[in-house]
Amino acid sequence: MSVRVFGLDLSSPRTTVEIVVANASSKALVMMFAAGCSIMSTRLIIEHFGVAAYAQYGLLATMATLVPFADLGMGAAIMNAVAEANSPQSRRVRRVLISSFRILLCSAGFFIGVAVIITARGWWPNLLGSSLLPGGGFAALACVVVFAIALPMGVGQRLLNGLGLNHIQIRIQVLAAPCFLISVVLLIALRAPLGGYLAVFSYISMLVVAAVSLWVAARRVRPQVRLALRAVPKVATVRGAKTMNVAWPMLAQ
Repeated sequence: MSVRVFGLDLSSPRTTVEIVVANASSKALVMMFAAGCSIMSTRLIIEHFGVAAYAQYGLLATMATLVPFADLGMGAAIMNAVAEANSPQSRRVRRVLISSFRILLCSAGFFIGVAVIITARGWWPNLLGSSLLPGGGFAALACVVVFAIALPMGVGQRLLNGLGLNHIQIRIQVLAAPCFLISVVLLIALRAPLGGYLAVFSYISMLVVAAVSLWVAARRVRPQVRLALRAVPKVATVRGAKTMNVAWPMLAQ
């Protein structure tokens, strides 16, 4: 049966060839479109905000790549649970989701706490260089906060991978580049002096991708995500599942 959301077919490809073609074609199209948007964004940033603003944007926008362990390996646990389950609506999948949300919320809180301490102590120039623009420390803090908020939402992308819908997850990523480009155009149109905060809008674009992915995945496995989120604060009464036995090898890598 075909399942469609926003015009996207959410049915899993049936053969290996279909999977490869769907993933490769989706990635190629997304990369070409994103490249065009990125070129326009780069030109607009340099012309209207200057080289220094673009340099800081590039520095802050890549901070997330320094912490690839931020999800603590939960992605592997989620994909395994969904892929091996007889049904994505199984109790086992829901318990894994509960544990994953709890752990990712703790991870998000940790990163926000560390960023707040670094900002309060004025350590960002020591970590990122003394050439940060005025307010660069607060821009870095904002980037970390948005990145941390997106961490639990990353569950959606892992769910889609586990369901064999990686091509859908790739297609949703196409939203990031135009969202950022629109943000740059709006800042220029409004003449907002926010050149030092451009990277924040880049992280917001990634947050949009994570949110849409979670929404699409939640529809595919409903009501699992909704029930798991409701159970997250009920630590004393609702138990999750064991996840670190699967997650730690990915975390170690």
